[in-house]
Amino acid sequence: MTDTCGVCHRPLLDPESRAAGIGPVCAEKFHPPRGRRTAGPDQLTFEEHHMDDTDPASTTYHPLRFATPRLLRFARLIDTERQAQLAKFGDQHHPDGSSTSTNVSLCTKLAEAMRTVNASPAELSWTTIMLEEAYEVGAETDPAKIRAELIQLAAVCAAWIADIDSRPRACAHCGQPITGEGITWTGPMPAPGEDEYLVPRYHLSLDYPDCRRASGTDPAES
Repeated sequence: MTDTCGVCHRPLLDPESRAAGIGPVCAEKFHPPRGRRTAGPDQLTFEEHHMDDTDPASTTYHPLRFATPRLLRFARLIDTERQAQLAKFGDQHHPDGSSTSTNVSLCTKLAEAMRTVNASPAELSWTTIMLEEAYEVGAETDPAKIRAELIQLAAVCAAWIADIDSRPRACAHCGQPITGEGITWTGPMPAPGEDEYLVPRYHLSLDYPDCRRASGTDPAES
């Protein structure tokens, strides 16, 4: 459950919207035009172009359902990052690294070392889990298996980010966690495509007047 819309990042008040991670207005935007399949609030619609992609009539809309909570937000952030990569580097093509026996041998040993670390509850962490998955990618030589390991690595990254997002955010002014029910924070809205986690939040509670003033959005100061 999240307290902000995964699209516009505004606060969510309705329990169903908070569970879906998207508000009713943004959910409505994902609905295809009349006569086409309707996407639910936990679905992401995307365009599929046929052979003639210059003809608007040749574009169809398909809903993509995510069963995992918060995965819609993760997918959008990944899409934003991929667009930035493509703009900077273009469509990249590099060797997998599996043709070098030294790389494969080293990654195999490091993956085994990480499995040993992760077997200890005292040592287990998201970093060690991620490293185990990453080294398992480098330990493979078959492209199909490399791809499968990369998907597992991406899933671990998604789970790690979901865990971070589930924790109370710290106030950008006092550094204390922002907790409570309902609308508990204030601050600037993210720009389109900007990761909301990189935008500062401040305590909204009247118990934190300095934080409210530091946010620049305190109604009492207007």
